[in-house]
Amino acid sequence: VPAPPEGMTAKPPSVASRFWLITVGEPVPLPGTRERLLRTGVLAGHLARAGHQVTWWTSAVDHFRKRFHDIPADPFPAEGGYDIRFLRGRLYRHNLSLDRLRNHREIARAFAREAPTLPRPDMILCSLPTIELSLAAVRFGQERGIPVLLDLRDPWPDVYYQMLPRPLRRLGPLLFFPFVREARLALSQATGLLA
Repeated sequence: VPAPPEGMTAKPPSVASRFWLITVGEPVPLPGTRERLLRTGVLAGHLARAGHQVTWWTSAVDHFRKRFHDIPADPFPAEGGYDIRFLRGRLYRHNLSLDRLRNHREIARAFAREAPTLPRPDMILCSLPTIELSLAAVRFGQERGIPVLLDLRDPWPDVYYQMLPRPLRRLGPLLFFPFVREARLALSQATGLLA
């Protein structure tokens, strides 16, 4: 960390900020699980320890086990000092499936319904995928003047092109155009991008 400019002292913020982290498909620290936290879980803990209010939005579907999380409370107060809110969508059995695409639409709609009912965050960090949830977060932030950063984790919707027979893969952007359009909208309208 660079030293502050001459004559200035570094001071921690006097007021805690409210952060929303939006990531699906990561292990969630629920009772009875011994999951190793990944990027969002680690960041949520760091921010909470620094005195900030943190809400992690995620899916009610356990992406790894293909079942619903056993959720004791919603929001769930995690041991790391932050809350986890679960977005409901249908269960999907395969990563590349129509049910998963439907789940993504459903959880984005759930976020759009629930987010306005909560105290306004100071910043939102949303992971892409999912495209739908990223676009919902960007729209929510734009309407309220909240900065939204997108964390690009996987090349979506490009991953779906692999489902096509090899000769048709070049047609992927055309066949999946609605997803391409939504991804472009989310990326172009976000406050910033991380990868």
